[in-house]
Amino acid sequence: MKAFQVDRLPVAVYPDRAAMGRAAALWGAQKLRETLDRRGVASVIFAAAPSQNEMLAALMEEGGIAWERVSAFHMDNY
Repeated sequence: MKAFQVDRLPVAVYPDRAAMGRAAALWGAQKLRETLDRRGVASVIFAAAPSQNEMLAALMEEGGIAWERVSAFHMDNY
């Protein structure tokens, strides 16, 4: 991974879609766990596009997420 900053925006460049999806899933899983620990429930919107396949697959492999306490919404821009 290559990381740099443009103005105040941190940028990360990954070698492929699988690595980028995994990194996004790890970040998302951490935020879900933190929210569930703090609030007891969480809401999340998942984009419905092929570009999200790698992230969604990696997120489903993550443990420690009480999915029964997560309200998930499907966003489709079509």
